[in-house]
Amino acid sequence: MSTLSPESSSLSFLKSITVYGYVLILVVISLVVSLLLLITGYLSLASQVLKYTLIIGSLPLWYSLLRNIYNKSYGVDIIAGVALIGTFIIGHYLAGVLVLLMLSGGQMFEMYAMRRARKELTSLISRTPTTVHQKKDSQITELASSLVTVGMYLVIKKGEIVPMDGTLIEGATSMDESTLTGESMPVTKHRGSTLYAGTENIGEAVVLEVTKLPHETRYHSIIKLVQQAEKSKAPIVRLADHYSVYFTGITFLIALFAWIISQDLVRVVAVLVVATPCPLLLATPIAIMTGMSKSSSCGVIIKDGGALETLSRVDVFVFDKTGTLTLGTPKVSSIIALDGHSADEIIRIAASLDQLSDHLFARALALHAHEKTLNLTYPSDFKEHFGDGVSGVLDGTKYTFGKKSLVTTLQANNLEALENISQKASDDGTVAVFLSDEDRVLGAIVFEDILRKDAGTLFRKLRQAGVKKTLILTGDKKERAASVASSLHVTDVISECLPEDKLHHIKNLKKDNHIVAMIGDGINDAPALASADVGIALGTHGQTAASDAADIVILSSSITRVSDVYHISKQTIRVAKQGIFFGIGASIIAMILSAYGHIPPLAGVILQEGIDVVVILNALRFGLTSNPKKGNEIL
Repeated sequence: MSTLSPESSSLSFLKSITVYGYVLILVVISLVVSLLLLITGYLSLASQVLKYTLIIGSLPLWYSLLRNIYNKSYGVDIIAGVALIGTFIIGHYLAGVLVLLMLSGGQMFEMYAMRRARKELTSLISRTPTTVHQKKDSQITELASSLVTVGMYLVIKKGEIVPMDGTLIEGATSMDESTLTGESMPVTKHRGSTLYAGTENIGEAVVLEVTKLPHETRYHSIIKLVQQAEKSKAPIVRLADHYSVYFTGITFLIALFAWIISQDLVRVVAVLVVATPCPLLLATPIAIMTGMSKSSSCGVIIKDGGALETLSRVDVFVFDKTGTLTLGTPKVSSIIALDGHSADEIIRIAASLDQLSDHLFARALALHAHEKTLNLTYPSDFKEHFGDGVSGVLDGTKYTFGKKSLVTTLQANNLEALENISQKASDDGTVAVFLSDEDRVLGAIVFEDILRKDAGTLFRKLRQAGVKKTLILTGDKKERAASVASSLHVTDVISECLPEDKLHHIKNLKKDNHIVAMIGDGINDAPALASADVGIALGTHGQTAASDAADIVILSSSITRVSDVYHISKQTIRVAKQGIFFGIGASIIAMILSAYGHIPPLAGVILQEGIDVVVILNALRFGLTSNPKKGNEIL
């Protein structure tokens, strides 16, 4: 890894920002002071200012350099270190300070980009509850989550996240478990059912008895999988490191050549100064900073520049389905009318009943009725059978709209149709809800988790970009998973995957020497996101285990941002390579001229600064090119 690469932990990150920021400030101040001293005739004092600036400013570089050497990690920073020593020995302090200016400036470019990305990421809303509602002696009090113990009664209100596993002891509700299990449809919970930490209550308020503390829950086991995956993840090999060994070798060979033909240390230092690898150190960070900025402007937050580099080399894209390729909320997919009833009549009656319910299916049904401009009737004697359905009277007739179990007492001649509809829905991975009057089944409304409208566009763009393999890993049943894969022209699909299964498949792809990007949104995707070479999370629902484990977080509701950021990564690395190749070529020419005595050390530094300016302008030119259209869908 490059010596000046940022530290992994937040504390080290902040420390490195401070150290190199001080070095940059010190260098700028010393250059201004020494210039004023030179103008006023204090040449010796100006030289002393530069000398001690060179000594003090070199300490962070040498600390990092020695640490990397101890860890057997060697890069182009060795050239910079030797160049600084050389300028000090021959007394060319100004040249040494200018080298420090380039090094600290390059570091700050990259640090600035990282800090801005992480600042934007932390603006997401945290998903994990920090307080809970405890029920004790018919009183409800607020309590810190850390104080909860097994056996406590907690009230889980509508819209709240379950803080820890427990048994439902009062009420009935529906839970959104998609972030944990990958199943898209709500799960009905009755008294005695288990509620899982990390899932969302989308029905009525209920009371649970805590059976497991946070560290014993399935949620926590998934977090442990994430941590293990992150530890086993290979460190990112930065772009500059691919060329650093060769460039370092060439530099020292030319420096040795300069010594052989001249026996002049000044020429050797001139070679090292002009070879100070600023194009390698600057080209990638500035291009990365620009790429991260472009990504951020279209709703994509990149936590680490190395992830953008790795993304450009990805050859396999792996997708979760529920909430990633689909909307994660049910919609009406079909209406089945029986006994001569029309589809609009089925919708009108069901929506009239369901308009007093706040269930996810009720919302989807109301929206469908509104789109068809149907006139709804207000029901009387309305009753909600929690988790099963609703019933009520419309125009003097009692109707029931709900699950199969709620209408199985109807006359037998309709039960066969009911059973067939129910079985087909189960096979397709959809949910059928039945409408009946007091005598017979009138029809059924089938709900499914609808694909995102732009999902097909995403896979078309990836194919156009040259991606040969795409894969869906989903907890859905085989038939539904295969249907989705076929409609999107995905090359492979694996169904009924648990979090550990997804992790296993990601590891197998990496063993086959694939560079893997994993795209997901739920808690169940977090281990795979952490294990993949690049993890991309949809963060439109706030900060979750998925967004924490991922390298890249998409804040836009458009899934095509995946292909957009992939395109940006390709652009970024192309521009970085342009800067690197130009810088290396120009530096080699300048080193040869320096070896023959045509370029002294100070002129070499100035020349190197000119090369750096070209590299910087090229990277900034990339930033001025057009972005993917920034939508208004950032949530």
